[in-house]
Amino acid sequence: MIARQDKTPRWLAMTILLVLLAHASSAMAWWDEKWQHRKKITVDTSETGAELKGSVSEFPLLIRLHTGNFNFASAQEDGSDIRFINADDKEPLKYHIESYQPVDEMALVWVRIPRLAGGRSHQTLWMYYGNKAAPAAQDKGGVYDVNALLVYHMGEPEGPPRDQTAYNNHAAEFTGQGGVPSIIGQGISLSGAGEKLVLPKSSSLDLSKGFTFSTWLKVPQAQQDARLFSWEGDAPEQLAKPVQQSLAQPERFIVAIDQLSLYVKASSSEGWSAATEKTTTLAPDTWHFVAVTAEPAKKISIYLDGVLTASVDIPGGLPNPPTEIAIGASLKGQNAMAAELDEVQVARGARSAAWARAAYISQGPTEGLVKPAEEESGEAGGLPVFYFKTIIKNLSLDGWVICGFLALFAAATWVVFLRKTLTFWVMEKQNTVFSRAFVQDPDPLAVAGQGMKYPGSCLYQVYAAGCHEFEAKASVSENPGSKVLGDRGLRAFNAALDRAFALQNKDMNSWLIFLTMAIAGGPFLGLLGTVWGVMNTFAAMAEAGEANLAAIAPGVASALATTVFGLIVAIPALFAYNYLVTKIKGLTLDLNTFVDEFSMKVEMTYGRRG
Repeated sequence: MIARQDKTPRWLAMTILLVLLAHASSAMAWWDEKWQHRKKITVDTSETGAELKGSVSEFPLLIRLHTGNFNFASAQEDGSDIRFINADDKEPLKYHIESYQPVDEMALVWVRIPRLAGGRSHQTLWMYYGNKAAPAAQDKGGVYDVNALLVYHMGEPEGPPRDQTAYNNHAAEFTGQGGVPSIIGQGISLSGAGEKLVLPKSSSLDLSKGFTFSTWLKVPQAQQDARLFSWEGDAPEQLAKPVQQSLAQPERFIVAIDQLSLYVKASSSEGWSAATEKTTTLAPDTWHFVAVTAEPAKKISIYLDGVLTASVDIPGGLPNPPTEIAIGASLKGQNAMAAELDEVQVARGARSAAWARAAYISQGPTEGLVKPAEEESGEAGGLPVFYFKTIIKNLSLDGWVICGFLALFAAATWVVFLRKTLTFWVMEKQNTVFSRAFVQDPDPLAVAGQGMKYPGSCLYQVYAAGCHEFEAKASVSENPGSKVLGDRGLRAFNAALDRAFALQNKDMNSWLIFLTMAIAGGPFLGLLGTVWGVMNTFAAMAEAGEANLAAIAPGVASALATTVFGLIVAIPALFAYNYLVTKIKGLTLDLNTFVDEFSMKVEMTYGRRG
């Protein structure tokens, strides 16, 4: 029985501590208490999701919000209070909203993911919302990495499409039809009668070092060598030799559709030309994700729906567009195509196969990559204030007595900590000044009598005690005006230094007993109040002859509050004690060093020789 009574309080204390730590970790996990709701979003790159084999850095992830996964009534009317936080629930992620329609309960949001790891099924981020006072925080240009040269969402109700990147490569010309319902919000439609979209001539659109062109495409029927993405220049001027003239090629790069086959052909003034096989087949009236990558002196590749379908090696550098780039037809309106387009992008450098796969899965109509969880509402916003009111209202007399003692310990702890911290700070500053003056003068007694300059220095207090003892024990030497210390005088001098050192050390450690009492006694006093309060609560329940949770819960919560208060007193005291002890160890080490140095200098300067 005795052993069981000894173990029960420990078990109860450990249980309470674990509950408190679990609640604390949950509270800390909430990014900002001003946001009332949040939703955990899982990015599934495993075999059951995107089947992503490689990793992609700085990836713009499309998140589709609709009635089935988001409560539009919980956010602002324009969605400006939406925030996206990384998996650590600390780092805000850059995002921008392409479309937000609370009436239709549909939204399209692009979020920049620092790293989309392939093969991982539990990569997560958090979406917060529900703060009516939150300002807009979108960053359109920041969503895309530095290699994204041009991004058209095609969501403009009228006029040419506008670039969403920081390069501002807005379309130079557009003659098709906009505002067409598409795979991602709205897109554009080209009838095949010479309509086209023209990209601007810009210094940032230098594609000679490699590039990636991607878009969503839907063709209604077979095409006759229709241009999807192209530019053409004139052949080089006459060269010096006839052989070189025969090798001259026009600078061009053409992505086209012949019947239902997508292919690429390109040529350069370096004398090479290349074309992919027509093995990439499009299904009519079906949305396809098309990505074309080109690497100079390596290859040109075509990806259809995230899968490599054709490629061709190229022996030299890529031709750079001499004029604007045309989409949907040539610049002269020839080889026009009938199709619907959405999400046109041009990037510097050749994107990886993992990027093509991730873009296809994340932007497509399926939700295999992004999986929003259920909404969480204010669960981590901290303990509500009215719970504290209930606990205080039901705190019993014994609980108030225990909390009163703990409050005295807490007050004493903070007074000691603040006073000691200030004292040690002044002491370190003045020790530094005194040490500099002591070292600079070869006479070890030269600083004597200057105590007004170093009132808080523990080194000077020891120094002053040594100087006083030196004056009492020194005798006049054979040289007029000088003094010496004999062996007995040196021993007395060293004893005075040791005595002063001990007094300083004792003074620095004074009052720390209050911190150790708070550390050791606080949790036990709190536990005493908890056990006593729980015992009284169950005794009252036994006296009444019935168990009523609503009646006993406030009493139990009040009893547990004493343990919480004990920990609140003990934990800061523990940190404060460790901090002060570390400071004392450093100052004690300085004192030890100074005592040895001072003793040695006095003995060498004033000790009796021979």
